[in-house]
Amino acid sequence: MARAYNTLVKEGKQAAKSQWKLGDLALEVETHYAERSLEEYADEIGVALDALQDYRYVASRYEKSVCTDNVSWSVFKILAAQEDRAKLIKDGMTVTEARALVHGKEAIDHGKDLLTGGDIPISPIEESWLQKALEIWRDPFEQLTDMVLPDRIRVSRGWPKGKCGTLGEAWPADRSKDSTSEIFISPELSEPERILDVLGHELIHVADDCKHAHGPIFQRAADKLGLEGKPKATTAGPILQIKLEEMVRQLPDYPHSAIKTDVKTKSSSPSTQVKYTCIDCQEMDKDGHTFTVTMSGRWSRVIGERSFYCPLDGKEMERIFA
Repeated sequence: MARAYNTLVKEGKQAAKSQWKLGDLALEVETHYAERSLEEYADEIGVALDALQDYRYVASRYEKSVCTDNVSWSVFKILAAQEDRAKLIKDGMTVTEARALVHGKEAIDHGKDLLTGGDIPISPIEESWLQKALEIWRDPFEQLTDMVLPDRIRVSRGWPKGKCGTLGEAWPADRSKDSTSEIFISPELSEPERILDVLGHELIHVADDCKHAHGPIFQRAADKLGLEGKPKATTAGPILQIKLEEMVRQLPDYPHSAIKTDVKTKSSSPSTQVKYTCIDCQEMDKDGHTFTVTMSGRWSRVIGERSFYCPLDGKEMERIFA
């Protein structure tokens, strides 16, 4: 007998941090309340629709007896598409081991494709300090957040959207021609810990393909990582800072220096205004002023000592101040 829909909503609100529970509830709603969309249920329990769809899919791929506390939900998600997924799960299996297992199977399949005239593999991602930093971040990120990062992420040093002041920016995979998620780290940064801090922030966006900005999904992941402050401008909390320092010790020196963007340059010449007036002009405005022309000091220097003549009486105008 189907449980009341309101009961499922209540349980969904209480299970906000349990992917398995939410997946089971989504399946129950889909099975017994076809007249109600999963989107409606997601909205009522305060969970993003695509996240709930992920939970439902993974829950549908495994028997409950396979699930174990010694293996994270992320591992189950990585292996969910495999035909022999239940046999592949090992007690204590890590995200890295699961991904390596899938990559190994894909490499074998890809080799078969090449022999039979399959597609040419996409271009490899370049090696760099930032790419190495990403790979060091990958395991702790997935273990702490239970979010799965895409296999292909390119991290580059460059101005986010061409603007100074923004320290990092993520772009979804479908915006790249080779279907690679992209992250840009500002050239204003040179401190390795701060760069890793910003990279962690951007990885949250990449993990959900930049779909939810800085909403509840981002905030939950940021809390789990140890990021503090406003969602749009997070910084590493004390616990995360210790982890970042450990990561830095695994990396070589950062090969770039910071670009200064707050240096004010002095103008080579003042921009004092220059006024020319016709002192003999008989035409006056309503305030009693004669015909006058005002221009910037810079423009006045460009035209040099050239004379100006009043358009009203044709007489040469006098430069009265600079």
